[in-house]
Amino acid sequence: MSKNPLNVSELRVLIAQYTSINDAIACAQVCKDWTDDFTARVWSNIDFKVHTTFKKLDPQAIRKNGHLIRMIDNLEDGGDVNVLQCSTVSNLRKLKLVMMPNSRFQAHCCDIIRRNNSSLTYIDLSVTRDKEDKELFFAVDQFAPSAITKATSQLTILKIQGLTLTRDAFSSLLRSCPALEALSFQDMFFCSILLPCLYQHPRIKRLYASITQVLKPSSKSPDAPSLLVHFPALQTWNISESSSWPTRGISAEDIKREISQYCPKLKAIHTETPAYKTVLLLRFAFDRLKEVCVSYKEVSPELVMAIITHRETMEHVRTTLPYPGFYDQDELPEVDNSLQDPNWMIQMIPQLCSNLTSIHLCWYEINMDEVDRTNWTCSRLTSLRIRIRDLDTKEKIDQAIRMWIDGRRKRFVDSGDDQDDRSIETRVANFLMKFDQLASVWLGTKVYNV
Repeated sequence: MSKNPLNVSELRVLIAQYTSINDAIACAQVCKDWTDDFTARVWSNIDFKVHTTFKKLDPQAIRKNGHLIRMIDNLEDGGDVNVLQCSTVSNLRKLKLVMMPNSRFQAHCCDIIRRNNSSLTYIDLSVTRDKEDKELFFAVDQFAPSAITKATSQLTILKIQGLTLTRDAFSSLLRSCPALEALSFQDMFFCSILLPCLYQHPRIKRLYASITQVLKPSSKSPDAPSLLVHFPALQTWNISESSSWPTRGISAEDIKREISQYCPKLKAIHTETPAYKTVLLLRFAFDRLKEVCVSYKEVSPELVMAIITHRETMEHVRTTLPYPGFYDQDELPEVDNSLQDPNWMIQMIPQLCSNLTSIHLCWYEINMDEVDRTNWTCSRLTSLRIRIRDLDTKEKIDQAIRMWIDGRRKRFVDSGDDQDDRSIETRVANFLMKFDQLASVWLGTKVYNV
């Protein structure tokens, strides 16, 4: 007699990973064996904005299952933090909390972080503050080092917002997180003129912060070193919008000098700043960039020309996505004609940047007539995500992709009986065939990987 697959515990555990919370709760009530396999899914992610009744649970239930909690989201008030004081809540991997200006609340948050220090890999920490008190100081000098325990911190991503720190405390924070690879900070207040120890973190490769926050961390100490001094291994800077830049106190040349001195490995920028600011950065603040990602709304002829100034080294040119799931949809998104002005110039990027391996310009449409008249020199292209004029239905895209995939196998595009086929599908397939290493393509619906 064949065995029911749902009687296999390993399979139930696998299924549990893909069930909703409500379905997991229902499955956990089937029998004891199912309870054992589905309970972990029920307890894995606690979002206090969604699970509003969690704080009302019997403390005994939390003591019994607290070790199963892996992610905590939106921890914002005393009632939330009190329920997590149970010692069994000690295997968190992700923690998102909002600190209140309350010493008791802060102490409890410190205890949660300290208790989970060896398992946490992601922390998102922000602070609520009185709008009229922008210099409100929190006891973070004690908070940051308190994460150091006998177990080494496993934290790889840290987001902090609104904290007040001395530079020494900031160095202590970095030193206490040796595995840290990505750091984001916003609306920070750095105080203290004395700089006894500017710790340089050997592993942080990605930074999320505004130019003003990084270059002028303290308004009271304008001559203090920039925060870039802490990141000698930095490779990518995600530059958040800063309405105060450019200013008289921070020029593009200042940025260039600081990067050259402290972050020689920094060769990629991602920014959603207005086009004119991005042009300034590309032309005057950065040298020999390998990667650029800009807002999909901010591509202009001037920006294209600024990208081309890095043509000898540029490998990746991308825009942000208009919304989540943009690369996986059944219907083609409408082309925004108001954004198509620089289209004819966009083709200058693959023509002149011969080292490109990826072009992701999802909101822009190229014309195959113009493509046929030019020569894309990026022979090592591996990923292409762009729209093509007249390839305007899902059926046409599917056909072009099928012809390209089939052509890769046969080493030529089969046009059937009509060898002079000039359909848009055939033209696109022939165009894609020019790139031997091309393995990922998006033309308007979903990503095709070969």
